[in-house]
Amino acid sequence: MTITLTPEQEQLIQTQLASGKYTDLTDILTQALNLLLERDQANQKLEVMLLQGLDSGAPIPVTEEWWQQKKSNLTAQHQGH
Repeated sequence: MTITLTPEQEQLIQTQLASGKYTDLTDILTQALNLLLERDQANQKLEVMLLQGLDSGAPIPVTEEWWQQKKSNLTAQHQGH
């Protein structure tokens, strides 16, 4: 496989290698690909959560008072156990 890099990308790789954080190009690419997979997985989870939110019913206004009521309800439930 041949990969063409911009001068900026080459410089970034050289800087990372010189810093000692990575032992070689394979180490850098492995880390970069792992981060790409993590980001893709996080985006998929976010999309699922967004769709769940859209399917959860009519929206409600979330105000400071709403949060205070929610906190009071949870505190009361916790004290009841």
